[in-house]
Amino acid sequence: MAAVDVEMTPEPVKLARQDAFYPPSDMTTRYLQYECNYNACKYKEPALTWGEMIKQDYSHFVWLMCNHVPLESNTFEALKEHLCLPDLKLAQSTKRQHDLPEAIEARTQRYLDLTCSHNGRMNGKKWREILKTDYDYFLWAVGNTMGRDTRTFNGFVECLTDKDKTMVLNTPKGKVKTKKHQKNVKNQIPAKK
Repeated sequence: MAAVDVEMTPEPVKLARQDAFYPPSDMTTRYLQYECNYNACKYKEPALTWGEMIKQDYSHFVWLMCNHVPLESNTFEALKEHLCLPDLKLAQSTKRQHDLPEAIEARTQRYLDLTCSHNGRMNGKKWREILKTDYDYFLWAVGNTMGRDTRTFNGFVECLTDKDKTMVLNTPKGKVKTKKHQKNVKNQIPAKK
């Protein structure tokens, strides 16, 4: 008789508020062990893991998943199977707190209070001051130095004029040309005769 390799699978877990059993994915198992570090989480001292929260305070878990955990995040992807079907539908259709206009504005204001760490003349200045005194540099920095998928970029791009916002969003990082830069380029290139 030949030996047969048997793959060991984790024991199925009972989902919160559901009667069905599903084997957890590796990602789900990992996320259940992570502490919830969302600012809106009421469990700070001591912090709870997502798994503990599901067992001890399912309603708070649902509230966080509906209002604060982004739909496109790995956290939502890993933990959504722990929502009962009506709660999952609610979580998938609810607008997140961080997407509300007042939250976006507050976040942008916080980012403008950050200090520029670029080498050169703007080093150490607050972004709010740079926006106010040297819009061209602000435009250049947003378009050429900030990753397009960062929250800082998303906040700062809202500070640009509509024309510049469209230009930055349609131009790859590092390829944004500003008025000051274009003037310098014109001065350096001799005119053709």
